[in-house]
Amino acid sequence: ARKDSCRLGIIGTGVQAYAQVLAIQEVRQLEELRIFDMSRERMEDFAGRIRAVQKKGYEIILCESAGACVRGSDIVCTATPSKTPVFDGKDLQPGAHLNAVGSFAPDMQEIDAEAVRRSAVLVTEHVDGLWEAAGDILIPLREGLISRDVVTGSVGDLLAGKIQGRTDDQQITLYESVGSCVLDVAVSIAVYEQCGQSAGGDGR
Repeated sequence: ARKDSCRLGIIGTGVQAYAQVLAIQEVRQLEELRIFDMSRERMEDFAGRIRAVQKKGYEIILCESAGACVRGSDIVCTATPSKTPVFDGKDLQPGAHLNAVGSFAPDMQEIDAEAVRRSAVLVTEHVDGLWEAAGDILIPLREGLISRDVVTGSVGDLLAGKIQGRTDDQQITLYESVGSCVLDVAVSIAVYEQCGQSAGGDGR
């Protein structure tokens, strides 16, 4: 996501959505959190849980539609178990970053082909895993709406400088999460070791 991204849109109100807000508010100076869910009651409950942990006092907005949530956001996170796209890819604004974290099976599709096509950069935890499990990509691929070259590479490739990420502020970027326990363990070890070094100790 762009460094100046300050408006976060969340579609879904479960555990994954909550975790996305906790993480993103640590690395971006949020001014707005926009929430959409099919249930008004779930949105209100989610907003209450976020207020208890929010930083910087950003405004929390309950949106009337997924489109309203997406159109007003610099960062969009979809965290639902949906089998059909939850918003129109045309609603992504130039420069937006999309985290698609809910779909984890070949028959699940949170984001549409338009959102994939508009993404200049598409990264995932593990490219082989994506071709096995990411319905967001597999479904439009089977329908002939996209080709395999839409995938830029893995997060590891990006961090190692093997592929290039965002090159300008107008590009739309996409992180397609499929889950990788090996990556989770590696990142945890790296964070643990870095915390130990910054504290001047042995990491304990």
